[in-house]
Amino acid sequence: MCSGLTLPKALRPALIVSIIVAISIAHYATDPARIWWHVAYQDLCYGPILVAAYWFGVPGGVAT
Repeated sequence: MCSGLTLPKALRPALIVSIIVAISIAHYATDPARIWWHVAYQDLCYGPILVAAYWFGVPGGVAT
């Protein structure tokens, strides 16, 4: 039995979208001269895709 924190299924899409929006805002708000931050934000974009694929299967990962 898992006693960890569980997220209601209805909130999962909203969480994925909010993470994507937060990463996008951070990416666009960062000075273009700070290239390493841009690379980090680009790499962070894979996180929500992997989580969506885990929660919703291949269609969730592809839709993200």
